Amino acid sequence: MDSSINVHIIPRLGSRKLNSVTPIVVERFLDELEADGVGRGNQVNSFRTLKAILRDAYGNCR
Repeated sequence: MDSSINVHIIPRLGSRKLNSVTPIVVERFLDELEADGVGRGNQVNSFRTLKAILRDAYGNCR
């Protein structure tokens, strides 16, 4: 999980504000992973990690 965060998520999305992470942004994030040659397993792990982070962040904003 930490690897996905440090290697894939933070470099691509780390400077974004929470309210700017839309479904299209997530789709582009996944497209970038694929374009950069990131393996399917790592793409899935990164997506799951990002989803958990966003779910927790959104839950804490309420």
